[in-house]
Amino acid sequence: MKIVRNLYIREFLAVITITVTGLSLIFSLFSLLDKFDNLLRFDPSFFTIMYFTALHVPLNMFYALPIGSLICSIFIFTKAIKRNEIVALKAAGGRLTHLLKPFVLIGVLLSLFAFFLSEFIVPVALSEAKDLKADIKGSFRQGRKNSPLKVKKSVFRGGTLWLKSKDNSIIRIGLYDISSGIGEDIKIFVMDNQGMEELISAEKALWINGAWTLKGVKKHLLRKGETEEIIKMPYYGITSIDYFKESIKKTKEMRIGELFEYILRLRKSGYTNKKLIMDLNTRISYPLINLFMLIIGASIPLKMNRKAGLAAAGLGLVFSIVYWVGYILSLSLGNVGIVSPYIAPWIMPFIFCIISIMKFRNIPE
Repeated sequence: MKIVRNLYIREFLAVITITVTGLSLIFSLFSLLDKFDNLLRFDPSFFTIMYFTALHVPLNMFYALPIGSLICSIFIFTKAIKRNEIVALKAAGGRLTHLLKPFVLIGVLLSLFAFFLSEFIVPVALSEAKDLKADIKGSFRQGRKNSPLKVKKSVFRGGTLWLKSKDNSIIRIGLYDISSGIGEDIKIFVMDNQGMEELISAEKALWINGAWTLKGVKKHLLRKGETEEIIKMPYYGITSIDYFKESIKKTKEMRIGELFEYILRLRKSGYTNKKLIMDLNTRISYPLINLFMLIIGASIPLKMNRKAGLAAAGLGLVFSIVYWVGYILSLSLGNVGIVSPYIAPWIMPFIFCIISIMKFRNIPE
């Protein structure tokens, strides 16, 4: 059995590598086509476009791994059934559960790899893609097509945002809640040719009628040594809310620790962002589905005869559709508050965990 088992393992690893890599590249190209018109008007080089596409491969690989685990395990064991290898194995006294135990370990390793991708590779790649896109636009506007120079105009970490305004003032927003669009603990360092001219502090900032409205303002005139207190005042240094939103890190660009810190800071300030809570739980729950999909995929053909290859593939497709529809539905229920945001991301992984255990225990020996 050891020789046969090692053969299946090698074949599975080869097939899943090719399948997941291929799916990731295809998904990345489709993602590029969706953004192609927007990028093309800035006239980037072919290398820049390909690099931008490659930076989205890790994210698409993260999403493609579960379907790859399911398809490849069905494929390997359907072939074994058709070649009568499983029948011969059982006739020789071999147990199918023993045959599948290494695949359970492979499923665990795939889940760990998916977690590694989402935690260490995807945030870096997406941040680089975001900076590259900004650099393409900035280089075009300044007449420096494909310039290698990259200048970061914003930094976002743990809910704190630093960015430059159109008059080169430096803005620090101590805490920004994405859902409400409210910023707290604002500091604006107004600069001129001689250095810092003013320091504007505000308790809150809200986007109202096309401009930021600062509330609870203290305006420090540094050269005069004077301070003015203002109840509220408009600030036109950031002319577009879209530019401001682009400066905020997406949750996929954050590591779990950073996302957790952001949620805690919002909670201490009285804000509860359900989407951020769900995204945090999704980062932990989603990788686990690789293990469950692999077990389900391996179990399906082992309960069928050698002529049921098409039926096994069809059943695998059904499981994939059910998972994705259920997963999207559960997240939607979490978004609208029907289901707790702590529970919604775990519903489908829990259901598929039960299904995989039942499938594994019911494998005919």
